[in-house]
Amino acid sequence: MNTVELTSQKATLLFNFLTEQGYRPIATQTQDITFKREGKNYIILLMEDDPMYFRLIFPNFYTVSTPDDRARALEAASHCNNRVKVAKTQLTENNVWASTELFLPNLNDLNVVFERCIVALDLAATNFRGAMLNDVGSKT
Repeated sequence: MNTVELTSQKATLLFNFLTEQGYRPIATQTQDITFKREGKNYIILLMEDDPMYFRLIFPNFYTVSTPDDRARALEAASHCNNRVKVAKTQLTENNVWASTELFLPNLNDLNVVFERCIVALDLAATNFRGAMLNDVGSKT
């Protein structure tokens, strides 16, 4: 059960959309929304000063543990960013995140693009892991 009261129409709309799609969203104190899908955590970050902006994040899907691993991860992220539409892969401290960012003139149109955004995030994570396994950043 969500205990944080949503204070914006945008957050309420997104929260209700996720609920209608069968998710169990949770609103945070910062008015962001988290939810799980197939055991994976996702975050929707809101920017109230930009009503058309929508950012969906798949956080912390990979952990970077050494400086060498970090260098390889940067190469792998660049590799993914060149191959997966809309999704961006980036390092945040010692973790790797994938995110999609869109301008939606009408948030009611989210139902048209939401599933494709999720698929793009999953594809980015899969491509990143594959790039790390295949050592894309290797100079050998």
